[in-house]
Amino acid sequence: MRFDEASVQTGVRGVLRLMSSMQMRPLEGDVVPASEVFRGSHWIRSDSGGIFLGAVQLGAWVDAGEVLGAVTSPFTNERREIVARMRGRVIGRAVDQVVTPGYALYHIGTIKPDVPATNGPEMEVDDPSDRLESDERPE
Repeated sequence: MRFDEASVQTGVRGVLRLMSSMQMRPLEGDVVPASEVFRGSHWIRSDSGGIFLGAVQLGAWVDAGEVLGAVTSPFTNERREIVARMRGRVIGRAVDQVVTPGYALYHIGTIKPDVPATNGPEMEVDDPSDRLESDERPE
């Protein structure tokens, strides 16, 4: 039953940026880089139950075949690796915990180059690799 001032200000800034992108008002303050647009995504789920330990953090770029983490059975010590099926960015990740078969571990966002991406009227989407940190991998 209370307002969180920081959250309210974040929301107000977002609405004002949206209005600026729609040319409803001039842009004030710092220019915000264009957002990445993911045209597809897929979930990677656990094949087995056990203790999940992730190796790849939220926001990281991953390649097809890359090991993201593992699920280890506490009874047999059998370790099953969790592997990315395609290239993309980790947009969701489970915390390290006990999981059951079918549990959603990683959500991978994919950028499909054959689909034109736009962020709004007359806004161009730049190459996401232009904004990557040094530890992230562009295509």
